[in-house]
Amino acid sequence: WLKPRRLENCIASRLLGKRCFSIKMRVSVLALAGHEVASIVVEPSWTLRDVLQQVHDPTQALSLHSRVFHHGLELLPGVSLAAIGVCEGSQLTLVNMAAWRILTV
Repeated sequence: WLKPRRLENCIASRLLGKRCFSIKMRVSVLALAGHEVASIVVEPSWTLRDVLQQVHDPTQALSLHSRVFHHGLELLPGVSLAAIGVCEGSQLTLVNMAAWRILTV
């Protein structure tokens, strides 16, 4: 994964013609079906963990495996929202899958 040296050099931001300078920004989180799950205020430095803490009900978090995407780029653990081009007004897509339950003997 390439980490941009500066926010304005972010590959995704250049492709979208946007720059991520805002300290706090409001983004929408959509389900795969397209309906809005949440509208949250985030910081460019937030990672997957920060986003999921704001979106998930704490009682559901253990039973779900969640992935977050922005324009086809996945927000991977340790990667910031700014690195994948998230700016004010962006839409994130939340994909929830049931956690795999594996029984070992």
